[in-house]
Amino acid sequence: GSTSSFEAGVPRIVTIGTREIGVVRWGKAFYALRNHCPDQGGPLCRGAVRPLLSGGTAGQQVSLELEEDRPIIACPWHHYEFDLKTGHEIRGGRRAVVYPVEVIDGEVFVRTGRRS
Repeated sequence: GSTSSFEAGVPRIVTIGTREIGVVRWGKAFYALRNHCPDQGGPLCRGAVRPLLSGGTAGQQVSLELEEDRPIIACPWHHYEFDLKTGHEIRGGRRAVVYPVEVIDGEVFVRTGRRS
């Protein structure tokens, strides 16, 4: 679809062949991932998208920071969080399937490696 038809931070689920794929607009970037959580097969792309919240300590101080350039999605079933860029789970070893996205002349294309 056209870039203007994607709402920022809201996954749009499309069917390509037999796969459901969620496409997310984040700023000027687009990400695509399979609508399948690697934990128990939940509808990953029905989850919330937000920037990664990271933290650290310095002495007795705790610092928290939103990493706006690192969007994540949380599975609505068990709230496992996955990096939209890499598919890697934020705090574990699971990995969601991600697909490359190209924008050509204002249109969004997902490369699945198969011809439908």
